[in-house]
Amino acid sequence: MTCFQTSDMTVAKTILAQLGGQRFLTMTGAKFLLAHASALSFHLPSSFAKDGINRVRIDLTAQDLYDVTFSRARGLKIFYQAKVDGLYCDQLREAFTEATGLEVALHDGRTERVSFSDTSHFTVETGYREPGEVK
Repeated sequence: MTCFQTSDMTVAKTILAQLGGQRFLTMTGAKFLLAHASALSFHLPSSFAKDGINRVRIDLTAQDLYDVTFSRARGLKIFYQAKVDGLYCDQLREAFTEATGLEVALHDGRTERVSFSDTSHFTVETGYREPGEVK
C-alpha cells in the first residue's frame, strides 16, 4: 500500500481552490473527493445535475491547462456525458456550471448603490426586496 505525501495532494488542492474551495463543495454537494497524481475527481448527488451527471474528473495537462470529464455512473456502468479540453484555470467554474447546470457561487441579482449623506456614516441600498415588502 502506498502512502500519499503532502506534495502529492498539491494539484488536487489547487484545483479545488480554483473551483471555490469549501463554498464550491457546499453549493454543489460534491463529495468523495479523490486526489490523483495530476487530477481531482469527485461525485455529485444523484439527480442533482443536468443530464444525470454525477461524476467529474479534472486533469492538469503538461501544458498547464485542464481537461474536464463529466460522466454519469450507475452501478458498474459509466456513461460519458461531456469532455472539455484545454481550459485555463479561470474557465473551470464556467465550464462546470455550463455542463452540470449547478452554480458554484451565490448570484441573486442584487445591485448595490452606496450613498453618502455625510462623512460620518453611509447607507447601502440594494435592489432586492423581501416578498411582500413595499418600498
